[in-house]
Amino acid sequence: MANKAPPDQELVPYVERLAERIAGFPEAAVRLAKRRINAAGLPAKEDVQVDAGFF
Repeated sequence: MANKAPPDQELVPYVERLAERIAGFPEAAVRLAKRRINAAGLPAKEDVQVDAGFF
């Protein structure tokens, strides 16, 4: 889960276990989840282009 903050010595093993777990999920499910997360958390491409124009 992204809501955990394990101690430094536990971080790498925790991430490795999480990555192995995610790798065991069906690829289509992972792709869809990533797409939905990005859609909910990233600004629209047009908004990024407008903001980039200000810089």
